Amino acid sequence: MIGSHFFYLALGPLALLLSRLPFIGATSITQSGIAIRVDLDKDLIMSVEREGGSVLFSTESFEGYLWEFDLVDRSAGVKLTTPGDCDSVSVENISPEMLDLYFHQCGVHNVDVIVHCTVGLGGGVRPTASMTLELRNAPADVSVYQVKVNLPINANATMAKDDYILVPDSYGVLSKDPMNFSWGGTYPSAGCSMQFFGYGNEDGSCYLGVHDKTSQWKQLSWNKGVFSIKLTPEDSTMPLTMGSWKLGFPIVFADLLEAVSVTTPLWYSASQAYREFIFGDDGDAAPWVSKGKIGDRLTNALKETDVWLNTGWQCVDIFESQQGDPSTALERVSSVVSKWRQKGLESPIGLHFYEWQQGPEDGEENRYKFDTHYPDYFPSRVSDDGEDLKSASEKLLRDHDVYTYPYINGRIFDLNSTSFKEDDGEQYCVKVPTEDVRLFEQSSEYELVTTTESYGSGPTFCVANPYEEYWQQKISDTVEELVTSEGTAGVYIDQIASAPMQLCFDPKMGHTLGNGGWWVSGYREMMGEIRSRTTAPIVTESNAESYMDMMEGFLILTVFFKSFVEEASTPWSVPAYASVYGGYYNAFGAEFYASEFKDLQYLKAKLAKQLVYGAQLGWFSLGGIEDDTCGEMGLVELFMDDEYDEVNDWIVSMANARGNWRKYFLEGRAVQDVSLDPPANVMMQTEESKSPATSSMYYHDVVMGVWKIEEETEASVAVFLVNVMTEDAVKNVGMDLKGWGFALGDTVEVTFGDKTMEVIVEGGLQSINNLTLKVGEATVLEIRPI
Repeated sequence: MIGSHFFYLALGPLALLLSRLPFIGATSITQSGIAIRVDLDKDLIMSVEREGGSVLFSTESFEGYLWEFDLVDRSAGVKLTTPGDCDSVSVENISPEMLDLYFHQCGVHNVDVIVHCTVGLGGGVRPTASMTLELRNAPADVSVYQVKVNLPINANATMAKDDYILVPDSYGVLSKDPMNFSWGGTYPSAGCSMQFFGYGNEDGSCYLGVHDKTSQWKQLSWNKGVFSIKLTPEDSTMPLTMGSWKLGFPIVFADLLEAVSVTTPLWYSASQAYREFIFGDDGDAAPWVSKGKIGDRLTNALKETDVWLNTGWQCVDIFESQQGDPSTALERVSSVVSKWRQKGLESPIGLHFYEWQQGPEDGEENRYKFDTHYPDYFPSRVSDDGEDLKSASEKLLRDHDVYTYPYINGRIFDLNSTSFKEDDGEQYCVKVPTEDVRLFEQSSEYELVTTTESYGSGPTFCVANPYEEYWQQKISDTVEELVTSEGTAGVYIDQIASAPMQLCFDPKMGHTLGNGGWWVSGYREMMGEIRSRTTAPIVTESNAESYMDMMEGFLILTVFFKSFVEEASTPWSVPAYASVYGGYYNAFGAEFYASEFKDLQYLKAKLAKQLVYGAQLGWFSLGGIEDDTCGEMGLVELFMDDEYDEVNDWIVSMANARGNWRKYFLEGRAVQDVSLDPPANVMMQTEESKSPATSSMYYHDVVMGVWKIEEETEASVAVFLVNVMTEDAVKNVGMDLKGWGFALGDTVEVTFGDKTMEVIVEGGLQSINNLTLKVGEATVLEIRPI
């Protein structure tokens, strides 16, 4: 229960540590309803408590360490230093809002470690405690190679199976049974797109955030009750300046002041605390939101796009040979789009074009296939009938309002490519120390190894360093040629917002050794160079927050890898990302499999989920092959089969609904859901419709989502309800008007279809009763103040 045991913050194995510490008595700081208490006279060394005494954090029973430093010296040894290696600890620099927990003479290097603690109000309303780390008095030949902070939450294992944990995977993932749930991700990447967690239950909820706006590499994890943050500092193999190092950002804990409920879901409460950090009360917003709302940066065509296709992506990096043939792609896209146009789809369509490249030699046997020869692509592929990328793109745009985005990769460098061989490509690759890590010395040999990767296509790639001007120019040249010479609408640059940053220790690169903001800033410079040559939209894979200002589109495939709703202990996707950043990014796409046509209710629910998550729909593969990883992904024959014509009807219906209400996805953000009476039923995808790549997927038979536009003078809310059943459904819809920001006592106008009603804002849920949700369409309720 949160009232008694919610968070437990420990300093190390207590038996070992206490035997070496001087006893100093109890000390505490209290501010704004939250306190940090340190008591070295008792087993309880440190706690964070609410006003009134309920404990948020405590040292009870944790057997790990609050902090761990890997220190490196000239003798080529990496030495672990923990609180258990310290001679003594004291509390110093006490004021009403802060204190320092000072660890003296730690480890073989006799360093001092200080935990700086503060309390106050976060966002002006939330009781908040924060901490940073500092290392002092290191010898001249020592540096911090890595540091890890472990934050045990309920380390005495009293967490209940019905408690919730939120992790920053993709759009956000929720799970129950936190003590049996593990997760980890490297930031910034698809697997760790943001830097905050949430934990809560029916008694209360709490937020934990890493407040870093510099996009430094870090690994965040939750392992059965323990949050961990691991990072390699900047210049981690360089001697420390004045023998000291300090964590450049705080780790923040906040009491969210709300129990988890329908009207205050954990994903929403925690995301609002993070949103306040991102946008900054003092105007110090994160750089990735600095360009403002995404609608101001999109071309009209991309802004109005509601559906995407691709020529034939496959999970395994070996594609159907004809899917990228321009003539074949033209025929397939034209046939499917013509069918959708006949059914009433009016908006533009986006097309990812794969394997458009040929390379310098003619013939199928010499063609540059997917994930080979990067960054070399040209000349483009020519069909037997003379069709090429340019002519196919022109015809698709002219005849079908389809906008082409050819695929390139912005991150990996094929060791067998012509560019790599002719330009001594290894000098532009990320490099790391050998296992024999030691301090860097300019006057001596510093042994490094190149970071390499391989995929299903076979070749070996190095990871190109985006900080290098060579790589920035190489990608910019390719983009420029595609949009000018080949006439494409834009370009899809793969992996940028998906794959994690790679640490680099090559001193010739000119950036800080190891970690730092240089990786993201390198891509920002690359995009600046591209923007100096063309205004064509650039889209990329996944939605790591750091790249938001660079891209006009995020392909959010990983968002739909989890179930859509809560069921047992299965983790499920939630729109936390859309609640933090709605209106500042453009999202599209999910993976679709031929097997899903065997469960049309689930397929419809998946498309409806794209709609209520604010994403442009589809990203359907037209060509494809059967593989053991994903099964069949080529869908063109299914789309053209009259047996599945209701799928085409559904796509058109959802796309048109999105077109009618897209202003909410361009200008608004996701907020708390409504409550349905009777509740939506939890459904499970049929076994025969599952892809080999997916587990059992759960969904509601009424898919819902709520978006809010906040304007200077007024706010408006749109409630999306999509019935995926085979019959109309009648529901009472409970709305938390006050929770959405409408003032108590004010009157709002609720419009749905051709009906309008006025409602006075009261506290709690207020219902629209006997609302009929028709099959085959999205029901939208719009709420505006009068």
